[in-house]
Amino acid sequence: MALYDKFYEKKFQKLHGFPPGAPTFDYHYEKTYYGRVDREQNSVIIKDEDYLDQISPKEPHMALDFVARAYIEFEKHITKALALKRIHSRGSPFVKNMKIKGGYTSPKNLYKHHIMNDVYSGLAAFLTSPERNKKVRNFRDFVFFFYEFVRYYGHLTPITVSGFLKSNLCPRNVSGLIIELGPKSGTYSYGDTEHINTVIEDTNFDFYRNAAAKFGFYLDESAPWCLVANISSIEMQNNWVFRQNPTPSQIGEGKKQGLSDGQIIEQYTKMVSERGLFWKPGDASNLFDVYYERSYKFEAEVFVDLILMLYKKFVEQFPKVREYSHVPMWEAIKCKTHKVTEFIREPPPTQEGLPDELISIILSSYLQSRLNEEGTKLKKSKFQSIIKISLHLNKKQVDISEVLKYINKQVLNYKSLVVKENTFFPEDERMNLDCQNFQTCGVKKVEQKKYNKYVPEPLI
Repeated sequence: MALYDKFYEKKFQKLHGFPPGAPTFDYHYEKTYYGRVDREQNSVIIKDEDYLDQISPKEPHMALDFVARAYIEFEKHITKALALKRIHSRGSPFVKNMKIKGGYTSPKNLYKHHIMNDVYSGLAAFLTSPERNKKVRNFRDFVFFFYEFVRYYGHLTPITVSGFLKSNLCPRNVSGLIIELGPKSGTYSYGDTEHINTVIEDTNFDFYRNAAAKFGFYLDESAPWCLVANISSIEMQNNWVFRQNPTPSQIGEGKKQGLSDGQIIEQYTKMVSERGLFWKPGDASNLFDVYYERSYKFEAEVFVDLILMLYKKFVEQFPKVREYSHVPMWEAIKCKTHKVTEFIREPPPTQEGLPDELISIILSSYLQSRLNEEGTKLKKSKFQSIIKISLHLNKKQVDISEVLKYINKQVLNYKSLVVKENTFFPEDERMNLDCQNFQTCGVKKVEQKKYNKYVPEPLI
């Protein structure tokens, strides 16, 4: 299909393709960073993989524990309906035969693969140009040219974990909030109109969509076979906590006080969370504090190591550098026009004991990368000021993650100022695209419950 036709097909699908019904989710156009950024737009990753559970005993795929629990109930609901023949078995190629095809993917492994393959290939081509190759003889030279590479080409590909998480290179299921379904044989492709139509034209699509809403899931409009956990819904948050009923001693104490059964239940029933999540429907609550951590903490562990690994790989691939120089006239008589001198590049140093000069360049590379990834710029004086304060924090032996936290905060603060001044993209309009807090983002709680048939009363 021609590009022109594809564009209008996608546009028609967006405007008219999805049938009305239970609330859906537009991951492709609207909430692109859902589950990958917190309320302050910092990129986040799952803090500990112990928070993940296997979605189904039959499949190896994982999701956050409360998402996996919600899916188990959703699957039971579908299975029961099929067994009792409450839904059509004919004309149902998707619902009748759906199978778990994907779950959580570790962003850490994806990021390291991206750096050591995609970024390295571009960096190697940059360094092996004739005017640079002869100048890279040790790690210090490498770091200097790495900063130059980031300045000139860093906008083409993400360098940091934070930028990678917000890029198209990072799949949506790194959040642990998404379960991808599909047919027993083969898979569906994101955004493929034919595959989307296969699902939404299924005889039991309305039942499938309503069942998803009943158990706290959205359907992704660009991939309706993907279940996206609606973290602000009562149904999903019911999986965060469990009810602790009154104990016999509490019941006896209540009877002594002359309380009715209803009053005893109300007074002594508690909602307990194993992970410390607060039950707060209509809001993301403290999910991003408990289950996630900001990605700069991981960057603090790996950023310098990855630069050292890039240099090591470069030295292994190009261990020698040749320098050509013109020979004196008396040598030219012997038909020698050039003199060749070979240098062996120095091996990479250890991370401990790197001089302040190199730390400064590495931090400058990190800051420049974050600016490229967020699509903003700083004046030279502001840039140097941030690096100066970062070096001061580093010299005071502050945890390096705090140094990167400071840099990220400055980048995002400056970006928010630029967005606010931009008349084409006012702050509330731009920032709502990625916001996780449905109350502070201007989306009313009532609007999340348009399909009230599947919104139960709170547990207590």
